[in-house]
Order: sequence, then C-alpha cells, then structure tokens
Amino acid sequence: VVETLFIHALAEGVFNPQVTLEGYNYDMLFALTALPIGYAVYQKRWLPELVIVLWNYLGLAVLASVIFLFMASLYKPQVFGSESPLLPLEAMSYPYVLIAGFLMPSAVFLHMLSLVQFRKRK
Repeated sequence: VVETLFIHALAEGVFNPQVTLEGYNYDMLFALTALPIGYAVYQKRWLPELVIVLWNYLGLAVLASVIFLFMASLYKPQVFGSESPLLPLEAMSYPYVLIAGFLMPSAVFLHMLSLVQFRKRK
C-alpha cells in the first residue's frame, strides 16, 4: 500500500525518487518478506528465531532512514544540494499525508509489537 502511494506520488511529481525503491526506500522489501519470513521461522522452522529479531530491527532502521529522507526533503533540502523544499505542498495533502501520519507510525508500531511478542515467547 505504501509503496503504491510512493510510486503514484513519483509519477505525479509530488515526491522525489529518493523516497521510492529507485532511491533509498527499501521498506517495500520488508513488507513483501514479512509473511514468508514469519512462515519460515514459526511454521516450518527453516530459519532460527533470531531472524525475526534482526528483520524487525533492520525494518526499524529502514523506516528511520525513510523518515529522515522525508524530513530532510521538506525541512533541510540543503542535504540534497537544494535551497528550496524538495516536496511540494501537494505532499501535505490527502492521500500522501497518510504516509507520514498513519502508515509509517503503524509500521513502527507493528515492528515493535513483533519484538515484544517475541520477547514474551521466550
């Protein structure tokens, strides 16, 4: 869902390529691998449980980098060599505001929930 919004926003010229898979945003890979990794660890026991912990921490790191890219694109465009904000005002309207306001916090919550559930299993 999130990457679909990113691709749509890129096609509309709302986001720059750095916030999609073309740039530095690999969160779609974590979304696509969530169910297969959970299945491989808990149902089939093909992978050790440590994989779940590492996958969640890496997912949180990727989310932190995406949040940095969004914030830097909006508030500190000098990081990318620009003097003006790289995100137009359309980025702060529906449906794009759902990314920063709902979907990213939900992803952080789900990673943290997974880590808490893992600790309680131990």
